[in-house]
Amino acid sequence: MKLREEYKKEIKIFNLTLLLRPIIVFFCLSIGYYFLKDLLPVSPFPFIWIFLSSLFISILFYISAKKGKKFLLTHLFADIALIIGIMHFTGGPESAFSILFFLVIIMASLFLERDKFFLFSVNLIIAYNIFLFLWTTNILKTPFELEIAKSEMFLRGYIFTLSFIIASFLSYILSERARRGEKRALRADFLAKEILKNLGEIVVVRNKNKEVLFSNSNLPENFLKLIEKNPKIKEIVLNSSIFSLNYKKFPLFDDEIEIFVLRDITKEREMEEIIKQKEKEKFLTELSQGLAHEIRNPLGAIQGAFSTLSKVKDKEKKEKLLNLIKKEIERLNSMVNVFSQYAKIKKINKEKIPLKIFVSNIANEFKVQNLHFENTPEFIECDPYLMKIAISNLLRNAIEAVDGDITKVRIEIKSNNSQTEISIKDEGPGINEEEIEKIKYPFYTTKTGGMGMGLPLADRIAELHGFKLKIESKKGKGTEAKIVIK
Repeated sequence: MKLREEYKKEIKIFNLTLLLRPIIVFFCLSIGYYFLKDLLPVSPFPFIWIFLSSLFISILFYISAKKGKKFLLTHLFADIALIIGIMHFTGGPESAFSILFFLVIIMASLFLERDKFFLFSVNLIIAYNIFLFLWTTNILKTPFELEIAKSEMFLRGYIFTLSFIIASFLSYILSERARRGEKRALRADFLAKEILKNLGEIVVVRNKNKEVLFSNSNLPENFLKLIEKNPKIKEIVLNSSIFSLNYKKFPLFDDEIEIFVLRDITKEREMEEIIKQKEKEKFLTELSQGLAHEIRNPLGAIQGAFSTLSKVKDKEKKEKLLNLIKKEIERLNSMVNVFSQYAKIKKINKEKIPLKIFVSNIANEFKVQNLHFENTPEFIECDPYLMKIAISNLLRNAIEAVDGDITKVRIEIKSNNSQTEISIKDEGPGINEEEIEKIKYPFYTTKTGGMGMGLPLADRIAELHGFKLKIESKKGKGTEAKIVIK
């Protein structure tokens, strides 16, 4: 496409030169006749004849160009003949219009290949010198008398020949450099567009006038307008497919460029849903196994106590069995309450709370004094009741991990531009990697007598707030639980 555009551009330039030829010839002849008619008896007919010839040549070449044949070399030789004709009737070798030869040299350097250009330049030099010789030796009939000494003729021929050679080399070097630069630009543009076409992403480039400079896909007309109305949009649904959107706007010279990059993430979203479903199934499996295990133990103890109770006559032993039954029932009731609390947490009531005071008060309840605050925000928005449960559970786990030695527990709050972390560290025995993956599941515990609901509850509360609970631990080096607030 780009090559076709460049070809059209070249044709336009060529047609422009055809149009300019008769205009330049008319302009030169008019000026020459205007100044010469008062000095010498000059007839206007040769001037009219040269102008009509230039017009006829331009029309002829235009028709041939329409048929796909430009005859560039012949076209330029015709220009040499016309310039010589203009010079002949406007002062011969002393004509001011000899400068037109340099214009033709520049045009030839733009259109001709190297070999043809140098062939043309040699012929131009020869044609000029032949014209100079014929004029000064009176072999060519001149329209008016003009005496030029042979030494002057040789000097003029030498100067113009040297000037033509220098002009030819300079024009060729500059034109060749421009051509190479254009080829590199075309190649880079072509490669960039081919890469973008096969990238698997939709790319749209616009300028400040909202004109589409490049697009590797046909998008609906209202698509870009939709993005303009919602510049912060990150995902968009298009033809039943989900696309992630990356938008960038930047100045480029005197223009302003907008780039829209859309990546089809439909399959990724489908895979995420499959993974979520698998995780849900895994979670429910772990939950059911943990729940069955937690219920089975107290039920087994209750069943055994009842079986023994009917056989025992000793009052003291009966009292012990009844206490055991009561204890296990209370355990079952406590477990049901905790699980019910976990399941019921679906809605949060956010308030603006002072973070330092809030965390310090919870630490005081557990008598933890090792607190460290760094760049802490003054306020955060959260549900104070639920957040207290989450932090208390994490703190309780840390204290239990160090067997109640609160000097080995540290609370840190640190913040940067994007997030705040509430960190609770302990110097306990730590957790291995396999256990870290499971400790967020309900009823999974590594502690004797533990219920395994503290971390799942804290994780659930963090998730509902849009926060993240992270557990980092190494066996023998302690554990760090972090609530990441974004």
